[in-house]
Amino acid sequence: MNISEILSVAVVSAFLLPAIGCPADGGEGDGEGSVAETPPEGHDAVQAWLAEGHYLDWACEPTVHASRDPSPHGRNRICSNAALAAAADTAPYPVGVAGVKELINDADEIIGFAVYRKAVADPATADGTNWYWYENVAPGTELPTPDPVKPNGVVADSRGSAGGNALTVCIDCHSHADNDFVFTQVKN
Repeated sequence: MNISEILSVAVVSAFLLPAIGCPADGGEGDGEGSVAETPPEGHDAVQAWLAEGHYLDWACEPTVHASRDPSPHGRNRICSNAALAAAADTAPYPVGVAGVKELINDADEIIGFAVYRKAVADPATADGTNWYWYENVAPGTELPTPDPVKPNGVVADSRGSAGGNALTVCIDCHSHADNDFVFTQVKN
């Protein structure tokens, strides 16, 4: 299946799957943003949200590209929600800004996703632990992470302060971003 077919399935799924019925912020935080604009927290909720294709209506890069240094994600395409796309180019970003990175293999198939959302307002922390981090890859993928990839392909699934890969991989890399842990802000 190529990327166009996968994206078509995701869009069609948005009409076939029932709403996940969870708060836009995963049940925590201040609840800003709609479900379509704000990824939930937790593997099952994030996977359902991704299958519904909400992020496909965001500001997305037009093409798949090789990862940008220092990203370990390989080929990808990044999308920013309306809050991130409209935000000023200077930190800190407001609660609710979010991004989705499609992880793409050499056959142009989506093999995983990296999702991030600012969950707590500054200055709660200045170390990335006020962000929710999620990444999944094709099951069986081996990555150089301190915590093993779960059998369902989950690499990270928590607020950074919860530790594990979110703290030691996501934040460790994103701490090098020039602007509030976000490397790429896709504008409309």
